[in-house]
Amino acid sequence: MGTEDRPGSSSATSALPGTAAAQPIYNLQFALLCLSSLLFSASYNMLIPELPGYLSGLGGAEYKGLIIALFTLTAGISRRSVVNLPIH
Repeated sequence: MGTEDRPGSSSATSALPGTAAAQPIYNLQFALLCLSSLLFSASYNMLIPELPGYLSGLGGAEYKGLIIALFTLTAGISRRSVVNLPIH
């Protein structure tokens, strides 16, 4: 009895009845999405540790907490608006 004969078994290339053929998830778009996510996270995480020292150098040591809080808030708001953009 082969795997195709067993109830409940499915092969990786077969699609569910009534649906289109399954598309592979690991394609160029997936790789570009992973790369852009990695680069965005890296840029954000390289900026945050350096920001307090930079602000102190500019003479804004007493405003460090406020500026970092505003930076974080605006980053969260801008990400929310980007998520709602239509994808073409």
